[in-house]
Amino acid sequence: MRSREVGTTSQKLRSMLRSEKWEKEPIAAATYLLAARLASFRWHELYSGLLTELGNLHSNAKGNAQWNQSRGKIPMLYAGAD
Repeated sequence: MRSREVGTTSQKLRSMLRSEKWEKEPIAAATYLLAARLASFRWHELYSGLLTELGNLHSNAKGNAQWNQSRGKIPMLYAGAD
């Protein structure tokens, strides 16, 4: 039977910080652990943000061949007419 590594995120972080590899880069170690731990959460965040940003783009940037107006043109009144 394989032995499984059991530990909390903080225990893993402490062990990584003690290793020589992360001695000079403790923030990189913390970022790596958080990224590995919350990968699915980050994907959902990325996906929802992507759809939001696509909605804000100009129609040409979305890949539409031609821009169609959803509303008709508003007729311009003569200058000075109130």
